[in-house]
Amino acid sequence: MTALGRSRGDALGQGRPRRSQVAGNTPAHVAPGMHFRTVYRARRPSMMRLVSSFLLVLALSLSVAAPAADAARTSTHSGTVAAIDPQGGVIIIEEVGPWRVEQGGTVVTRRTIRLTSATIFNSFIRVDVPGRFAGDFLEVALDAEDFTPGDFVTAECVHERGRLVAMRVTRAEVR
Repeated sequence: MTALGRSRGDALGQGRPRRSQVAGNTPAHVAPGMHFRTVYRARRPSMMRLVSSFLLVLALSLSVAAPAADAARTSTHSGTVAAIDPQGGVIIIEEVGPWRVEQGGTVVTRRTIRLTSATIFNSFIRVDVPGRFAGDFLEVALDAEDFTPGDFVTAECVHERGRLVAMRVTRAEVR
């Protein structure tokens, strides 16, 4: 009883407690006339639900791991073209990175990259034309013969049998 003469349930605006709440240890969420064990069994997850949840988590984790495995076999290399032989299927890039200095000079890594008939050659150039954003880039398809020593390129490569094979070679246009 509270100071106003009401029961605690009335003071909280809940009215009188149910008979099932007073009678025993049955929790408040159990409807009158329903046994606690029936409700408990209905809330317990079934074996089928547990197995399907486990398989869903397994499938999601494998789908996330698969692209990570593919990403380990590809790499991107940027640098200046030292030499290119389209007929021989080779491009040599001088790459600066990771930044190292030895004997007062920056260390340059020479990368020999194989070219195939499937290698895509392109360039991105800045354009200032009506209907486009000022300074927007436009992709232009090129041939291997359009590349010369001194061009700055980025090669997207895949590793095959311990060699770098170019999937795409992109030249950066300088204004």
